[in-house]
Amino acid sequence: QLNIPTGISSNYADAVVWDNDKIARDLLQNFYDGHGQTLDGVKFVVNPIGKGKYNVRIEGKTTYSADKALYIGNSTKVENANAAGNYGEGLKMASLKMMVEKGAKDVKIGSDNWQLTYSLGNANVGDGRVIQYSLEKAKKCDGNYLEFETNDFSFIQSLRESINRFYHSGNTHFKEPNFENDLFGIRLLKPGEKGALYVAGQRFEYKDSYDGFKDAIL
Repeated sequence: QLNIPTGISSNYADAVVWDNDKIARDLLQNFYDGHGQTLDGVKFVVNPIGKGKYNVRIEGKTTYSADKALYIGNSTKVENANAAGNYGEGLKMASLKMMVEKGAKDVKIGSDNWQLTYSLGNANVGDGRVIQYSLEKAKKCDGNYLEFETNDFSFIQSLRESINRFYHSGNTHFKEPNFENDLFGIRLLKPGEKGALYVAGQRFEYKDSYDGFKDAIL
């Protein structure tokens, strides 16, 4: 298995401030966009593996080629006007943050008949650490997955909470709106009740909180 270094230094993780919610949102957003702006059909599995660590695996139904996960600028979302991102930076940054800060020794991404593994290794130049990758053939997969280990249970909680920050058929925020047309919908709540602000089915922060919007769901 050949590990090939990239030009992304582990020090970059210190320069980019992403909390648990941001990492979780970016991971799920890729599956959300891949399913046509819904998390319906996405499978989320967490298994304890001992010594305070957990194996996390997220599975989707879409299939794509390895270059979409590997190269910045190549993405399955470029032609989708409703998708966020489109250039693939988010996946690399989320993987880096998980390896540097969340106890992940590597991050595995796979689809079709390939698996790409991101890990940290020594740089070819200097004495720093960089993201490296290996790409190998794998058992045929009808869909795609992302898998990693973490010892940060609060991060797993953020992942679980982030599921309801996207549209899916079980998200009660999208049930029984008071008004709805092709562009806009609103559901009125009791005064002071926590609401949410969604754009293209994805919840946005309001006053620095995903639950900061009061009295209504838009």
